[in-house]
Amino acid sequence: MFEVEQIPDTDKLFYRVHRSYFVEGELVPGVFRQIGNGMSTDWSKYSTPQESLRRSRILKDNGIVSGNVGHVRIIPLLLSHTPSHGNRAHSEIVGVTTVKVKLKLLTVFSTWEIPLSND
Repeated sequence: MFEVEQIPDTDKLFYRVHRSYFVEGELVPGVFRQIGNGMSTDWSKYSTPQESLRRSRILKDNGIVSGNVGHVRIIPLLLSHTPSHGNRAHSEIVGVTTVKVKLKLLTVFSTWEIPLSND
């Protein structure tokens, strides 16, 4: 197992987006979902957008957006590095439970690293 580390505010997180949350050319707030303990992201120190995308079941149905760690913490949300056996980059954002928070996350995760495909 990998050591848990403190994620610097200047780093990025990658978040996988399924096309069903992309409506009329925009992401909808429901794209941000806390499953279990938190919302699953990948820390840029240990992942690339391409590696994050490869963890999806159907690549062509997903894209990758990124957001700044410091901006996530300003919301304020708790972010923890939670590496798993197969993913050293795995991190979780805790507190993604209200529409207000999800709307704020839309402004944080606004950079498309890998846009959704048109297929």
